Amino acid sequence: RAPVRPRTRMCPVAAQVIHRDIKPENLLLDGAGNLKIADFGWSCLTTKPRQTFCGTLDYLAPEMVVGTAYDHSVDVWSLGVLMYECLVGKAPFEGATHDATFARITRDAIEFPRHVHMAEDAQELLRNILVKDPAKRLSLDAILASAWVARCAPGAATGALVRPAPPLSLIHI
Repeated sequence: RAPVRPRTRMCPVAAQVIHRDIKPENLLLDGAGNLKIADFGWSCLTTKPRQTFCGTLDYLAPEMVVGTAYDHSVDVWSLGVLMYECLVGKAPFEGATHDATFARITRDAIEFPRHVHMAEDAQELLRNILVKDPAKRLSLDAILASAWVARCAPGAATGALVRPAPPLSLIHI
């Protein structure tokens, strides 16, 4: 099997794309188990900061909520929200109303429910991704080099991650 490499290492133009709507519904797996990003309706190809308000409520980065200029780090924030949601079962800043969610995104620190066991390295990674200041947010390369990713997906940081063969289907047509 071929190594899995982040798209930005394979295609430099991808580093200039801001997707702006990373969420579970926009992530697909193909028959070989490759992750594919879908729905590029809000995406833009840019090398300069943007200010357009768009995306899905729970995944919006603080800088987008308050209307300041942003870059690709809004996608890193959304990745952190997605990771939290996968590990905890709900979005980290979910509120009872849209306004409450906006307030929590811009104001509240990340919290980890006591009833959910989460490894310390996963919590540390989330604390460094879901940072209100985008300049202090981890980069994609730093996420790939994190202790949690190294433990859960050895080789991801170097592009040497090799996927296991997909499970055999029980029914062949």
